[in-house]
Amino acid sequence: DSDYFGGTLNRASRISSAGHGGQVLCSQTVKDLLSAQMPELRFVSLGDFRLRNLSQLERIYQVSAPGLPDSFPPLRSQQNLPHNLPVSQTSFVGRSGELEQVKELLGRTHILTLLGTGGTGKTRLAIEAGRELISDYPDGVWLIELATLDKDSSLSDATAAALGVREEAGRPLRETLGDFLCARELLLILDNCEHIMESVTREVSDLLNRCKNVSVLATSRQALHVDGEVTFPVRPLEAFNVWHRSKDRPVTAEDIAGFDAVKLFLDRARSVVPQFVLTDENAPDIARICWRLDGIPLALELAAARLRVLTPAQISERLNDQFRLLKGKAVLPHQQTLRALIDWSYELLTAPEKILFHRLGVFVGGRTIEAVEAVCVDEQMDDVLDLLQQLADKSLIFIEQDASSAPRYTLLESVWQYAREKLKESGEMDALQERHLDYYLHRIEDAGKNLCGPDPSPSLRSLSSDILNLRYAFEW
Repeated sequence: DSDYFGGTLNRASRISSAGHGGQVLCSQTVKDLLSAQMPELRFVSLGDFRLRNLSQLERIYQVSAPGLPDSFPPLRSQQNLPHNLPVSQTSFVGRSGELEQVKELLGRTHILTLLGTGGTGKTRLAIEAGRELISDYPDGVWLIELATLDKDSSLSDATAAALGVREEAGRPLRETLGDFLCARELLLILDNCEHIMESVTREVSDLLNRCKNVSVLATSRQALHVDGEVTFPVRPLEAFNVWHRSKDRPVTAEDIAGFDAVKLFLDRARSVVPQFVLTDENAPDIARICWRLDGIPLALELAAARLRVLTPAQISERLNDQFRLLKGKAVLPHQQTLRALIDWSYELLTAPEKILFHRLGVFVGGRTIEAVEAVCVDEQMDDVLDLLQQLADKSLIFIEQDASSAPRYTLLESVWQYAREKLKESGEMDALQERHLDYYLHRIEDAGKNLCGPDPSPSLRSLSSDILNLRYAFEW
């Protein structure tokens, strides 16, 4: 019925697309089936190739026979197209929908920026997208790692080094690099742009204005603000909501097995403890780990690494001190610990942004603009609206929109723990807690006037949205 699909067709299509006009190619399987039956054919091995969307290497043969041409250029494959993408040491878990969206967006724009807080997997998503799109760029896909550069570094220097472009005598490297790029059709992956944002924005804008066949895929904690830029938010992986579970039924393996955060934790757990499996006994602890870590891939990987010496229950019990628990040995220094990851973002803030950020740590759960203004504003800070927007732009806070209530500003739990540490270091903790208590005491008093009226439900809903803050104020 003209409805062809499945792995076999995909495999045949990829092998076919690697060849050239007039060339006859086949797989190892076809060669094995035909060799004895058709002795007049000769099968010339071209080698093992990594083809798009195929997880394993494919050995490809060229069919040779009298009357067939036998001289062709090298096959088109990820193996012989130019690139510097790293070999993946771990499997790519989840994000299949996001991966397809990123690929689709890159087909419609020359500048796409993946936005998100540290550790959400922006780099891995960008590299996987580049790997799958490599056959779309004849001159390759090139990863430019910017995290190791200091704030005065130039994007041109890093790009030229990755592409092997040398400076010419009496001519700025930027011009030489521009001429080199404009003569090619390629994709640049600019990773970790946020700390040299001014240089990246200026040079990417100039590059895209000059070179019509160059595309840029950037990862950053804030947008580049380049003309034509499309931004794509990379949120943490979905995790089972342990707070909304039924109180009379424990969490089971079946309940959580389908969540991407759990899949990633289990995949990385098996690289540490090969026999590790999800069971009904460990499911509650694994669900709590994934939820408390907000589904952040880096945090989940660091937690899974602790299975060498701790059980899931012991890891779960230690999540109130995430910064001591979650440490690793990543190549980039700011990815070696959860604290270093947030330090990286915090150090990029302005002084007023830092003050508001650590003051937001006095709240538990979400906070409204009215709550922030009542608790956080003083003579050091008279307008928080712009600062909240700036913190959101830098992926340190999220804005939760709900048609039935006012927007609420939230922090990931690890970021919230960091903010509270900074609040304690500032010496403002007690004063902020008193102001927090005053605000929520007034909320209770105002709501109390309506709780005995004909329709108490609006006041009850309003208070319910702040139940964590109310409990915290009461405990204080």
